[in-house]
Amino acid sequence: MKKPMPVLVKNHLQVALRLFTSASAAVLLATFAHAAPITLATWNIEWFPSGVAFKTAPGDVEAARIQTAAGVIRPHAPDIFFAQEIRDVESCEKLVAAIGIKDLKLAVCTDFLDFEGNPIMQQCAIFTTHKVVETRSIKWQVFGIADPPRGTADQRD
Repeated sequence: MKKPMPVLVKNHLQVALRLFTSASAAVLLATFAHAAPITLATWNIEWFPSGVAFKTAPGDVEAARIQTAAGVIRPHAPDIFFAQEIRDVESCEKLVAAIGIKDLKLAVCTDFLDFEGNPIMQQCAIFTTHKVVETRSIKWQVFGIADPPRGTADQRD
């Protein structure tokens, strides 16, 4: 007899499937609408821009990490770029400026809070060169005592 899937795992799989489906649909629609290929990229930048868990780093260290990340992203020239573990909107905006790709902009950066109501230092962000119609971020749903941190973000262009 198969064991039922835990509710928390099932919820994460459903959200992942919804995100994949939404992103896939957006890419297909944009591809047909523009008749040109779209380049997607995703990167878990790990505690960006400080590189240190739950802390900020000196300004020069963070500036160097921003420039290094921009140098990795720039050659790929993504039309849509998904990033994980970015500290905040300010860090996202600095990254966009450093990348320097024409029309690249921040579409959405989550603002998830920890259990005490403080901003967490691992947000998700979506950057795009396309016109943004709608964005949102949603905290994971609470199921009984399972209250996972963070959530999802998506955009429609």
